Amino acid sequence: MFPVERMERLRELFDAAIALPPGSRSRFVEDHTTDDPGLRAELLSLIHHHQTAPEDFAAPVDPSRYFTDPGTPPAAPEEDPRLGATIGPYRLVSLLGEGGMGRIYRAEQSAPVARSVAMKLLKPGLETGGFLQRFEQERQTLAIMSHAHIARLLDAGTTDDGRPFLVMELVEGIPVTRYCDERNASIPERLELFLTICDAVQHAHQKGVIHRDLKPANILIDESGNPRVIDFGIAKVVDSRAPGLTLGGGLHLGTPEYMSPEQADPSIGDVDTRTDIYALGIILYELLTGTHPRQRSENGSSPWSDLARRLGEEPLLLPSSRFSSRESGAATRAGMRGRDPSGAARELRGNL
Repeated sequence: MFPVERMERLRELFDAAIALPPGSRSRFVEDHTTDDPGLRAELLSLIHHHQTAPEDFAAPVDPSRYFTDPGTPPAAPEEDPRLGATIGPYRLVSLLGEGGMGRIYRAEQSAPVARSVAMKLLKPGLETGGFLQRFEQERQTLAIMSHAHIARLLDAGTTDDGRPFLVMELVEGIPVTRYCDERNASIPERLELFLTICDAVQHAHQKGVIHRDLKPANILIDESGNPRVIDFGIAKVVDSRAPGLTLGGGLHLGTPEYMSPEQADPSIGDVDTRTDIYALGIILYELLTGTHPRQRSENGSSPWSDLARRLGEEPLLLPSSRFSSRESGAATRAGMRGRDPSGAARELRGNL
């Protein structure tokens, strides 16, 4: 198993293990690592760290924390020892978020231009082959895209102590669903915004990049009202010109509420552009109705096998039906779209 494949396998197993009750994790590890004692030891170590440390290896990055609302107060300086440090022309100002491999900082650039940026820095202790390759993959993914509605890669390099970093455009905005609701955007206005988002995703696909984690929190609307697609951290590169950067199938990567069937159950098939289109369909449903097409589980999560079953078996309600008198909050949601419930239902029946 190549280093990057091993790391992704480790990440997959870790994510699946911590989704289980603590008492079931050891058995899960034994069942899935019988042919690789070394992988088992690494996995058990990560799970132990997750259960005992305040910050764990695979805590998901919440993009709304580091591509933030304008005016979000910065993190307190004592939260990270690197705050205030200078890396080239960048001074780290605040810790904005943390993921499995990296920490994301708000930084001030002094030259050749003065501006605020987002810097992603590999965590201490992860300067090994697999993690470095995964970090390099993210850099390459961002570098091959150039679109007005995709957050740009500005710079990349290595610190004096050998840790790679990425410098990205700092997108200050709010999730697309919240933006539309706060402004009582009409259904035509929401559709216009959605088409702009689709154009950005199409650009990524034309470059051979599948996002794999499209959701409202990864589509922010900036202060000018423009959508920006962010967080390509788990993107899959399928361009044949970059074979070393291609991720294999079989990985549970993404956000369950927006996963396509093949993401939840890799045995169905490989992830491809349809995976992003599926997620866009769910986002569109939420923009139009203010609800998710499926009922979320009570605890916000479910086993992968159950998730795959639900995706394949649960019927979906037509968008227009979400404004019936039997639906909770129908009047409020319709009002956010400039309609009463019957008007919203009629508009959706007539056009979508």
